[in-house]
Amino acid sequence: MATKPPPASSGATPAPPPTAAPEEESGPLPTRIQKALENGQVQKAVQLAQQYTNQAPGSATAWYLRGAAEQAAGRGGKASFRKCAELSGPDSPQGAECRALAGM
Repeated sequence: MATKPPPASSGATPAPPPTAAPEEESGPLPTRIQKALENGQVQKAVQLAQQYTNQAPGSATAWYLRGAAEQAAGRGGKASFRKCAELSGPDSPQGAECRALAGM
């Protein structure tokens, strides 16, 4: 004999509607910026990168990601790459890349 599903008034709560994948809305800012760029969400990437540089103004990586996001959005990004170069060590591969992208 087949069992019947419980009636709707059984106190069971329906599942919430689907939302964005948790990894897209949480996690480290650098990862979220990179995922936004990979998914073509350049404005979101720029916003996240601005948030990152506000939270970590002394981070060369933050400025590198901001420059990359700005560049993807058609905003150039040279000022951000310049800041990255200033914060990077003289022998840093990231610093060399930032200097090249900033036209230094």
